[in-house]
Amino acid sequence: MAQRVGAQPLHGGNGRSVLRADLELRAQTTETIKLYHRATFCLQPAGDGLTRKGIVDALTVGCIPVVFHAEVLKAWRWHWGGWAADATVTFDVDAVVAGKLDVVSELARLPEARVARMQ
Repeated sequence: MAQRVGAQPLHGGNGRSVLRADLELRAQTTETIKLYHRATFCLQPAGDGLTRKGIVDALTVGCIPVVFHAEVLKAWRWHWGGWAADATVTFDVDAVVAGKLDVVSELARLPEARVARMQ
């Protein structure tokens, strides 16, 4: 019989322990943060909602979040005050999806001095 922690079995049906799965998730998170740290821009499309943990992760390591809905900047007003617009890039999701806006080309056009201030 599998050892239990609360209602969760310590060993899942796939043979991995809960602890191992947790360690794998931490390793994946660590790798993601390393990628953010090496990148200049971090694309942050909306998921189930407009806010994403990745936006905060990106900001903390100097990666400029690229968001696709202006409403994202309203989500954490108390946390980041007025500097959000100066530390993010916002593109219109409809223009991107329609192929009217090339995100990579637009980011490449940003002046180096502005990028440095944003970081």
